[in-house]
Amino acid sequence: MERIQIDTTQNVAIEYEAAGLGERFIAGLIDYSILGIYLLTALFFIDEISAVLPTWVIVVIVAFPLWLYHLICELFMNGQSIGKRQMNIKVINIDGLPVSFASYFIRWLFRLIDVFMTFGGLAVLTIVMNGKGQRLGDMAAGTAVVSLKSRKQLSDTLFEFTDEDYQVTFLQVQNLKDKDISLIKEIMNDAKGTGNNQVILALVDKLKVLLNVESNLPPRIFLETVLKDYNHLSS
Repeated sequence: MERIQIDTTQNVAIEYEAAGLGERFIAGLIDYSILGIYLLTALFFIDEISAVLPTWVIVVIVAFPLWLYHLICELFMNGQSIGKRQMNIKVINIDGLPVSFASYFIRWLFRLIDVFMTFGGLAVLTIVMNGKGQRLGDMAAGTAVVSLKSRKQLSDTLFEFTDEDYQVTFLQVQNLKDKDISLIKEIMNDAKGTGNNQVILALVDKLKVLLNVESNLPPRIFLETVLKDYNHLSS
């Protein structure tokens, strides 16, 4: 499965791994087992219930929880059903915003086509072809089902932690973006492996012009300071 990068409203990039078919299948098995137990329990008491309640009330009591299970669970369990929670997967919005009721409702409606009318075949086909944890309902709702086991902030791979009392040297680094910092880190790592100091010097000169700063720090110390300053200001 592919990885999905979500840019949050705080401009923090979080990378998820799309939930695998196996995880989703087991989650579904757990959910439908729960629904099966509920249905059997309801049928066990149907004679007692029918003696005191009209038929339409019984139909509502029995059918509505079965039909609305996934919508209610995902709405009140933050994108998870009981099965999804057990498998540590959840529904997220691919634009980084919280999943709205409308999105949950759309993917729930499409479950009729994705899962029930095609016996899950269309859902499996769409997930495999899409590669991003999306069945047809997710594509319509702008959501995806991801694994929480491998969630990773992009900043975890780019930056080093700084102390709370860290003093920023170059305030101008706040004008940089995550992709700039990623590129700086990549160039530094490549130069370290190849011993190519010329590319480091060129990068330092470029950054000094871009940030409009003067510094007598050694090139690598200058770059490390830029990374730490950016990390501290971002956090």
